[in-house]
Amino acid sequence: MKNILTLLFLSISMIGFSQNFIDRNFGQYEDLDETTVIHVTAKSFELASFVIPTNDDEERELSEFVGSIEALDLISVPELATAKTEYARGKATLDKTFEELVNVKDKGSRFALYIDQENDIVYELVGIGYDEGDFFVVSVTGAMDLDALSSVINKIDSDKLKPLKKMGSYNATDFEIYPNPVSTAAGLQVDIPENLIGGEASVIDMNGSVVKRFSITQGSHRIDTADLTPGTYVVGLEKDSVLIKKQVVVVR
Repeated sequence: MKNILTLLFLSISMIGFSQNFIDRNFGQYEDLDETTVIHVTAKSFELASFVIPTNDDEERELSEFVGSIEALDLISVPELATAKTEYARGKATLDKTFEELVNVKDKGSRFALYIDQENDIVYELVGIGYDEGDFFVVSVTGAMDLDALSSVINKIDSDKLKPLKKMGSYNATDFEIYPNPVSTAAGLQVDIPENLIGGEASVIDMNGSVVKRFSITQGSHRIDTADLTPGTYVVGLEKDSVLIKKQVVVVR
């Protein structure tokens, strides 16, 4: 299966063009000789969904998922002197509808993953980062299931998708908060990825103030919402320079 996925991605990655977040903000890097540029169109994914074998559940899942993608764009610029500046500019350029899903901070590298989603359907995923001076940004658009997106990306044996593979590396899709919206009387349930146990969780209001903080000691926690003012909050899980966040709405 991995070889099928690799050949599929590499075969369609050289055709088509789709204007998106990357083209609007980082198109100036496309003509540099050292830059890796990938443009994949909706038609390419549509055709690919028909040629993928559907002999088992895994192949059928892949075919359905591929057909839900409208476009994939990636730019990778090695040894860019302004990599940190471009990383900050890219994050600032994102529309407010985007929710930060993963933020990884390590020595000499940063990576942030944002999604524009509604009812567990992702309409655009944007990843921005740099690693020891190499800058990269990737955008995937469509009507995609987040769990399926993470699963498929991690099955593709291609270094070109290394930035997106960080999403699966930190089990971002295992982070669940429910119910959402939550009433002040109900309390919030939080399911936590195993590799973040031992870290710290926080609840942050829209002013950036931490209103609750606790140590992560197990895979499931309940957060009392009785003392929270109705509004939008961010629940963050952090361990070893990895921060995963999700928004939650508190109502009366």
